[in-house]
Amino acid sequence: MREDILKELTAQLKLDYGLVERGSYLREGKCPQCNDKKSLWTPAEHPWVLRCGKLERCGWEGETKGLYPEIFDDWSKRYKPTRTNPNASADAYLIAARGLDIAPLKGAYTQEVYQDPDLRIVSATVRFPLPGGTFWQRLIDQPGRFGDKKATFGYGGSYKGHVWTYPGDSIAALASAHEIWIVEGIFDACALRQSGIVAVSAMSCNNYPALFLADLRKAIGERPELGAGPRIVFALDQGSAGVEWTISHVAEARKAGWNVTAAQVQMDGEGDKRDWNDLHLAERLKASHIEEYLWNGAVTIAGSADEKAFLIYQRNKSASFPMVFNHRQMWASFSLERIEQIMENMAANDAVFAALPYEQRWNHAARQGADITELANCTFKTLYYQRDPNLEEGAYFLRVEFPKVRGEPRRDAVKATFSGANLTAGAEFKKRLSSVAPGAQWTGATGHLDKLMQKQWATIRTVEAIQHTGYSIEHEAYLLGDIGVAGGKVVK
Repeated sequence: MREDILKELTAQLKLDYGLVERGSYLREGKCPQCNDKKSLWTPAEHPWVLRCGKLERCGWEGETKGLYPEIFDDWSKRYKPTRTNPNASADAYLIAARGLDIAPLKGAYTQEVYQDPDLRIVSATVRFPLPGGTFWQRLIDQPGRFGDKKATFGYGGSYKGHVWTYPGDSIAALASAHEIWIVEGIFDACALRQSGIVAVSAMSCNNYPALFLADLRKAIGERPELGAGPRIVFALDQGSAGVEWTISHVAEARKAGWNVTAAQVQMDGEGDKRDWNDLHLAERLKASHIEEYLWNGAVTIAGSADEKAFLIYQRNKSASFPMVFNHRQMWASFSLERIEQIMENMAANDAVFAALPYEQRWNHAARQGADITELANCTFKTLYYQRDPNLEEGAYFLRVEFPKVRGEPRRDAVKATFSGANLTAGAEFKKRLSSVAPGAQWTGATGHLDKLMQKQWATIRTVEAIQHTGYSIEHEAYLLGDIGVAGGKVVK
């Protein structure tokens, strides 16, 4: 089954991008972003991610399952279940769409059917039984037909407080692990586990696995040689919800006495969403990557602005830089002279401190040496640049988010357009921000704004405004509300 997918996908990649086989790779394709005619490549045996080789100039990447949903979108039609293999469609999905070895997963899932009661349409599913008397299943036949519903939980029972564990990972085995990553999705847990990282799935970001941790602590207590047991790593999805629940879960676990930290794909959950299964397909779960994800997590859960600033400074050695803490835009600065002065003063008054190695004394002083200024009582992110080719002008589309006030629900994020003039002068930005986001204030300088925009615009996307609903000659696409149709593909 995997060979069939590879054959079809390879033929399509050669046709669309001009890729040619060179040993174990498909190479010399045309990059769709920088248009270099020879820079695109992907491994021939697992062409799940296309990459542009011009890293400094472009570095574009594209997941083939997103570029060719028709190949990865209707598994029970392509691989029909049989009497001898009733899980044929589910097997194919896990192998080709998720890049998983199904041998160790045999018996942990079944192929089932889901029927939507409102839409009156059906799809095959990959179903996993869960603790608490329920199950989770992923729709695998054109899930886009079901809107945002790509997976469902079973009626009755509850997974609250529980986790899904990889086959063979008993509570006794988990108790002796060095580290346990707690992720959201089952496919993420499988991807990490097959990359050598012990992982369990909590099924959703807001499910604190209290029952699992209680069982784990009991198992650790029965074996004194295990000491405090494994370190717990909360590795939830990117985005504001994942980050907020990560911070909450870490605090709760620490209160319960666990050695706990976090992992994030990017610091503060920023960037385009990529889960651990996506990174598994892209071969980015190697040791060097894991170290980076753990650092991202440590920065994300830093308990104070000073600690967060120090971690960033320690790694990047930048004298000044922007950062976000508690949904507020900050600016941090470090002075070598100030750090040296703090270190000298502490050594003069503390003999124990003076006896520490130089690096430890430096780090301790640097933690106290950050000069942090609040630039805005909110955060803002450039989503894309919207260009109107007819008027030869455009606007930047920003999302503004606010900090959570204790005892009150978080304010909804605000999305609005900002002109080039608004984003290149501090005074203009201050006016526009307060106009579109009530209560939002900018107190930084134009130089701060320049640096923030420079960082955000490094990977900005450009979209073109279409003045009507219907057919766009330039793009050869039909635009019908939230639906686009082009080249035989329907895209939301």
